[in-house]
Amino acid sequence: MNDELLDNDQTNLHTAEISFKNGRSFSGMVRFFGVALMLVGCSAIMSLSIGGIFIGLIIFGGGGFLFTSTYGTDICNRTNHVREYHEIFFIKTGKWKSAAPYSDICIIKLGKTAIRSDLAGTNSTGIDVSKSEVYLMTYDHRKRFLLKVCNSAKEAVKEAEFLADILDKKMTVFNPQISEATKARLRHRR
Repeated sequence: MNDELLDNDQTNLHTAEISFKNGRSFSGMVRFFGVALMLVGCSAIMSLSIGGIFIGLIIFGGGGFLFTSTYGTDICNRTNHVREYHEIFFIKTGKWKSAAPYSDICIIKLGKTAIRSDLAGTNSTGIDVSKSEVYLMTYDHRKRFLLKVCNSAKEAVKEAEFLADILDKKMTVFNPQISEATKARLRHRR
């Protein structure tokens, strides 16, 4: 289904009026490895040989990809479109989608625990690294679109209220509807 009309003047005029950087694409150790690759690439480029420059550029590009890769969300309120983007070398890429099918804004808390150990590995501690995420949802809560990743529930509520007001959506509690096929499968298991 095409969300835009072909004769619409605003089909390609989406600009990010609100932008959220939700995080990095790779973990800290991978990003550290990316920096090391960038340094190796620089030293290969400094060799000033034809092969060294070519290989150095490839290695530097791979390391830069690992180090600079982030993801987030852009919102164009004027045209009522949103996009999830990936940013590499400070260039954003992503496809704009209409926000019209999404009627609700919900907060979902993702509970995660990171295990940290001392050097000997004898003492391990579980650290709560849960995040609260703000989503655009369809009326039945079966499809969702990530808007913002927040560090706390208080921050998520504040952002969700702001976005509900700006995007003219209603803020609701996450409650997905269960299809008849799923209900029948659950009844069969009992």
